[in-house]
Amino acid sequence: MNLWLDTLDAQLLPRAGITDDLDVDVAIVGGGFTALWTAHFLRQAMPSAKIVILEKEFVGFGASGRNGGWASALYPVAFDRLVTEVGEKRARNVREVWRRSVPELGAELARLGIDAGYSYGGNITVARTKVQMKRVEEEFLAATRAGEGAVRLSGEQLQERINVKGALGGLYIRECARIHPAKAVRGLAAAVERMGVQIFEESEVLSLRPGKSSVATKGIVKLRHRGTIHRVHANFIVEATEGFLPSINSPARSQRSVVPVYSLMTATEPLTSEMWSEIGWSGNETLAEASHLITYAQRTSDGRIAIGGRGAPYFFNSKISPEQDRDAKVHGQLRELARSWFPILRDINFTHAWGGPLGIARDWHPTVSFNESSGYARAGGYVGDGVTSSYVAGRTLADLISGSESEFTQLPWVNHQSPQWEGEPVRWLAINAGLKAMTWADREESLTRRESIIARTMAPLLGH
Repeated sequence: MNLWLDTLDAQLLPRAGITDDLDVDVAIVGGGFTALWTAHFLRQAMPSAKIVILEKEFVGFGASGRNGGWASALYPVAFDRLVTEVGEKRARNVREVWRRSVPELGAELARLGIDAGYSYGGNITVARTKVQMKRVEEEFLAATRAGEGAVRLSGEQLQERINVKGALGGLYIRECARIHPAKAVRGLAAAVERMGVQIFEESEVLSLRPGKSSVATKGIVKLRHRGTIHRVHANFIVEATEGFLPSINSPARSQRSVVPVYSLMTATEPLTSEMWSEIGWSGNETLAEASHLITYAQRTSDGRIAIGGRGAPYFFNSKISPEQDRDAKVHGQLRELARSWFPILRDINFTHAWGGPLGIARDWHPTVSFNESSGYARAGGYVGDGVTSSYVAGRTLADLISGSESEFTQLPWVNHQSPQWEGEPVRWLAINAGLKAMTWADREESLTRRESIIARTMAPLLGH
């Protein structure tokens, strides 16, 4: 069961599905943050445009309603690598835009009257071994080179903020906020509807065909609602499906541009005030450990600990199904990790366990693309850092589609071409080997007390 959907303020009732063929200015496929922020900013840039959002399930069904609730300034590609690829000035601009967007996102939610538990508390990465402390120091130096206000934390300083067992120290970065993602995405949907954007749920998009400006033909979205086929004709088609991209017949799918990799989460029951007094964590910082296998956690607005991480397998041929949202082994490992951080949780119930796919490009780069001649646009490949990235993507897409030159249209992710993923079975073997390697890397370090050779070998393949 998904904690975020289970703790919405109102009952989740589906919107109406599409019942007729439509002729619109902009058709947006997907019902998550990217789709909604794009519609939001497009409405401001093109006030008279007819905009529709088409969602197979319901708003927030995908990663936007399942994620760890971090609105962070994280960008999937390491700063030093980005400098090599696009130059220092453009790389610094990327980091500045993402840092600035964290509080801007919170302010925009507040302006729209959306209470999503937004708390701008920053992020703490905790180190519990000397090898992890070395990695934290490297992260500090990299953040400093990127112009970020990172702060080293001694063991005592960290324990004063969050009482993590065995913590030797850590790193604090200001630009991160905690949110309740499902409240944010559902609230944003209601806001864009008030602006005149139509949202059709339970409307499965089957295929996309971009238009051709040379012969003045519109693009066509073919979709199905309750067995009936409909078509939406649009000047512009925006594909905002993230990890679900492989399930739609579209120009991007044929390029094998992203693969869906699962990230899983679990959450405790609400903790007592006495427990929180022992744990601390009163600043609402998001929390991670400096391990190789990615982990992330937050203190929720209703007093729980929600913790997530990678480790679930990639499924052959980019398969996505509800059965893959749960993995007893990975969820068990996440519960044990939380209890190793906070032994007071040993007798606490974990009431929720869920997961879902996120999109990863072959070179780890997120992408916002727009073809002016066909009117086809796409955004995604956020590698799990999508809350803030989708906000920036929405601003970028709105400017590209409306023809507005801006700092967003100059970002290096615009029309970035990632290489294709390999075909199967090579893709299945390589991705799962990579996931296993990160698990082995942590075990290697726990045994040798030295930096993992496995991790160092894998680093170039993981955006570093």
